[in-house]
Amino acid sequence: MSQSFQSTKKCKNCGNWSPWNQEINDICHFCGHLLDEEAFLAQAKAEAEAKEKKSYQINIDLIKIYPTDSFLVKTGKRFIQAVQISFIAILSFILWFLTLLAG
Repeated sequence: MSQSFQSTKKCKNCGNWSPWNQEINDICHFCGHLLDEEAFLAQAKAEAEAKEKKSYQINIDLIKIYPTDSFLVKTGKRFIQAVQISFIAILSFILWFLTLLAG
């Protein structure tokens, strides 16, 4: 006879023990509150900080080269990519130099 053990956690809201799958969004079967509210809030805070930090990043997409493109199209796109990368490098250098001068 095989007996499976299931984790349980005591709800901080109602004090009853509920099955717990050790997920941050597990809720109490008696009152419906989160069993691990601290972890849920910590993850929400981390996601909000990551989203805020991501908004400060500049994303520049290079032209895409597809395997189905012909040789001439691939060559032209590689030239455009080289121009794009050169432009980004020059702009980055200018920004770095101005930041260095500003102290």
